[in-house]
Amino acid sequence: MNPTDTNPIPATATPLVIKKHVDYLPVVSLIFGIILVTTIILITVYVTKNTTQSSFFGQKETISPNVLWLTAPIMTTSGKIESISGNVIWIKQTFQQQLPIAIPANLSSGNTPKSISVPVTKTISYKVVLNDKTRIFGAQMYAPFVFKSSTALRKGILKSSDLDVGQTIIVTSSVDLRTVTNDTIDASDVQISYVSNTISGIITHISGSRIYVKALTPTHSSLGTNQPLEKEYTVTVLSDTEISVPSNSSQRLKVGDLTVGSHVSVYTDVDTSVNFNITAFLIQLPPNFTPVVLPTTIPTPVAPTPQTTTSPISTVVPTVQPTAKP
Repeated sequence: MNPTDTNPIPATATPLVIKKHVDYLPVVSLIFGIILVTTIILITVYVTKNTTQSSFFGQKETISPNVLWLTAPIMTTSGKIESISGNVIWIKQTFQQQLPIAIPANLSSGNTPKSISVPVTKTISYKVVLNDKTRIFGAQMYAPFVFKSSTALRKGILKSSDLDVGQTIIVTSSVDLRTVTNDTIDASDVQISYVSNTISGIITHISGSRIYVKALTPTHSSLGTNQPLEKEYTVTVLSDTEISVPSNSSQRLKVGDLTVGSHVSVYTDVDTSVNFNITAFLIQLPPNFTPVVLPTTIPTPVAPTPQTTTSPISTVVPTVQPTAKP
């Protein structure tokens, strides 16, 4: 105590306590960071495992692993049939995109573009499942018959038995293909596309009711058949197959009128770009075709006229006997 202090502190007075301030902000930030990172990890694992996303209405939709190639809502796809097993068919479709590729700085200068577009392709296989409600149809096929009133060869409504390996089909799905995770499509509609139902070529061989025609396969760029191939088609001629000449509506022809080397056009009810064993419903020959006319009666052979031979006349030379002298 200071002796000069006039107001001494009483002995019974309460001592002053100084409280130290503690900063909790770093601890709170650390806890919040741990919770945030854990949440992100859990969400990532869940999305990766379930491959789902939530719409604005809370409905969960699956995401296709090919979503980067299916950049717009798509309900249809097309491709060639690779195999068929019961009510399941497998098809393949090829997609193409133009992707930018950067050009290194040391190679680009002046007006040289900084990047170029390079076509990149991807082939996706789909498993198409048919059910009782799947509608199967195709474009009708026709033939320019001369003697038949109807020109239709095949109706538009078809059956699953009309599907065959190698055909190009268009499949309509009931869901967006961007939400298909296992590449399985429940088909609502299947449309069979075809390039052509006719061939035009040269007869190379005839055997009974079958003719063999060497011709080029038909092509169609939108269906992926750009390069024609030379094939020999086996053509079966039926009893009611029409064989005719477009410019002659009064003469029916038969298989016997066909000859090796003749140029013919054959119409059938299948796609001739992938089918090489076909049934002919119409066989047409060129307008200038003239069938070989064989004689209907065999002429009676004429017996040869017998020839008479004249014997040569023999000359008798008399023999003169010499007269004996006395």
